[in-house]
Amino acid sequence: MMLGTFAMCTIAKTGTNPKSILDKTARVIKAGGDIEAGFKATSFADGKETGAMSGTLYLRDKQIHLVSDNVMYWFDGTNLWTYVKASNEVNISVPSLSDQQAMNPYLFLNLYKRGYDCKLTGTSSLRGKTCHVVKLTAQQPSQKIQEILLDIDKTTYQPVCIRMRIGKNRWNRISILTCKTNQRFADKTFTFDKNEFPGLEVIDLR
Repeated sequence: MMLGTFAMCTIAKTGTNPKSILDKTARVIKAGGDIEAGFKATSFADGKETGAMSGTLYLRDKQIHLVSDNVMYWFDGTNLWTYVKASNEVNISVPSLSDQQAMNPYLFLNLYKRGYDCKLTGTSSLRGKTCHVVKLTAQQPSQKIQEILLDIDKTTYQPVCIRMRIGKNRWNRISILTCKTNQRFADKTFTFDKNEFPGLEVIDLR
C-alpha cells in the first residue's frame, strides 16, 4: 500500500514520532481502498495459548467479512451476523464499539487519536520485514482494550502484527500474512445471505 511519490517524500519527515508513524499508516491504509488480508489469530490467557484461527478478512472501513474453517461473520457497519459451523446457526447482534475494535484489527486507526497514549518502543523483524513497534495504552481502566502493540513495516507502513490486551491477562495476536489492496467488493460481501446457507437456524439477538 503506497501513496506514490507523495508518500515517498513524506517518509523522511515521519521520523520516529509514534503519532506520525500512525498518521502515515492511516493514510496508506485509507488510500488502499477495499482490502483482502490473510491472517492468523491467536488468543492467550495468563501467558498460555487458548486458541488459534486462520482465515481471510475482507475489509471496507468499518465493514468486515471474516472467513475461516470454523467461524464466519459479516458486519455491515451496524449488524453482525455470526456463523459458528459447529452449531449450524447464525446469530444476529449489534456489536458495541469496543466489540467492533476487538474483531476488526484495522480499527486501531480510529483509536490512537483519543483515549490512548502512544509510544514508540523500538523495532522488530517479522517475516523478513523491519518494523516500527508502537504501543497504545488506554487512558481509562474502563476501556475494553487496555493495550495495543503494533508492528508496522518501515517500508510500506502496512501493519504486520497487531497484539491487543483485553483486561488484565488476555491477549489476542493477529498476524497479517498477506494483504491485497485496491480490491472492489460488492456491498453484499458484508451481509449474510440466508439463501446461500439453506437449513441454518437464524437467531436474532438484537
